[in-house]
Amino acid sequence: MSAPLAAGQRIGPLQLHLTPSLVARYLSAVGDASGVYHELSLAPPTALAAFALRALLEQTGLPPGTMHLAQELASYRSVALGEVLSCEGMATQRRQRRDGDFLALEFTLADAQGNPVMEGKSTLLTPGQGA
Repeated sequence: MSAPLAAGQRIGPLQLHLTPSLVARYLSAVGDASGVYHELSLAPPTALAAFALRALLEQTGLPPGTMHLAQELASYRSVALGEVLSCEGMATQRRQRRDGDFLALEFTLADAQGNPVMEGKSTLLTPGQGA
């Protein structure tokens, strides 16, 4: 997308394939060496949120310098490695400020049966015109 993400604009649905190697790379990146997620063959909830946000933001064309400010999550069940989830998002609010725009992006992850696995809301700050 070349135009700024507007309030009410939907993104997705997108598919997230939770491969063991993808989750292992996440665990390595965040320094989680406990092995518990590998032993249980589960994806950490924080990984789900990171994968969802990355997938959604890749579709938006937000400018370089966009910062992630806050995150709210509700996780409804564990997710096994190998599951494929559907991810949908929506920009729910955009407030223009002199130094940039505050953007609220809500998302839902659902399993193959359409049952919600996680819901979240991220607040982002995009740089202003003069930044």
